[in-house]
Amino acid sequence: MSIEASPVRILWIDTAKAYGMFLVFYGHFLEKLSDLGKVSAFLQFKFIYSFHMPLFFILAGYLSKKTNLNYKEFFRYHFTSRIIPVIFFNLLAMAISIPQDIFLGSLHLNSYLFGLINLVKGCPVYNFVTWFLVCLFTVENIHFFLSQYLNKSKQLIIFTVILFLIGWLISLKIEFVTSVTGIGKNFWFVHESLVAYLFYQSGSILKSWELFDEKRTFQFFILLFTGLIVLFTFNLNTDPFTVNKSAVIMAMSSHGNLVLFPLTALAGSLFVISLAKLTPDYQIILFIGQNTLILLGLNGLFFNFVNQWILSLINNLLTDSHLVVFEACSLLTLISLVLCIPCVFIFNKFIPQLVGKPKVSGPLLKNLL
Repeated sequence: MSIEASPVRILWIDTAKAYGMFLVFYGHFLEKLSDLGKVSAFLQFKFIYSFHMPLFFILAGYLSKKTNLNYKEFFRYHFTSRIIPVIFFNLLAMAISIPQDIFLGSLHLNSYLFGLINLVKGCPVYNFVTWFLVCLFTVENIHFFLSQYLNKSKQLIIFTVILFLIGWLISLKIEFVTSVTGIGKNFWFVHESLVAYLFYQSGSILKSWELFDEKRTFQFFILLFTGLIVLFTFNLNTDPFTVNKSAVIMAMSSHGNLVLFPLTALAGSLFVISLAKLTPDYQIILFIGQNTLILLGLNGLFFNFVNQWILSLINNLLTDSHLVVFEACSLLTLISLVLCIPCVFIFNKFIPQLVGKPKVSGPLLKNLL
């Protein structure tokens, strides 16, 4: 997710990340519409959430490389490229929230102290969308240590499956997240990282198999095959979930069925990746894919301050049909992404060190690495 680029970018990965980021924006509009009573919005929400976050973990695993860094160097790089952006976007959300609370007469300093304490615990309550970066940071730390001691790929795969089972069981027994303002037991998403590591490692395995180096006809086959799997399995995943909504929500450690969850997640991710492989290298799509970290943080601001307000205004104008919900959420997603573009340019130009580019220097801050 970091926009710290290697000398040669893998363009289809940028395209896949762009599709994933579209689904993040789109899915958060669906979530709000679902809360307002739109049944068709919930079904689309369940479909997208069954695979869109595993996709990002798979792509991160695909890009992972063996490193000669010692742990101090490894920690410093990943902290500055993952956690510094989390801190920045959460402080930005707090800076927006304070004047809003003053205007509404609902300012409570204790809530901001609560937010800062939880940020130290790895729980970004004021920009909860950035949970992914925290979880990815923990996943990468797990991978660093496991890869040091498990030299054989079979050992690593077996241990990955064991960690997944442990994480899945823990999520059933302990409620880590009750609401965005009610996080208590969650600590650096360690529990969810055990689950997410399965997808991270899947990305590494897919790279070793060179599955995406195959010809276009093979990609068409994967696209069709995985698309059908997702279509016929996502709504079968009905139990057990750890939140009221019967849908996969990794941020809240809600996964559902032990078999259907990873099956649908892997199939959906492969569908998006195959689609990306078949997509021409359009500059606007690549731009989105190359700036997903910034867009993730900005989406948290939309989710907190904009989405509910907009959808409350237009909810009565929308009929409860899949087509109407699709059109409305797609339009709102596109508008949101366009509105983010100036911020992407400003952040990249003036404070790149705070948004995933720790090696870049100036103009306001020195490089962090």
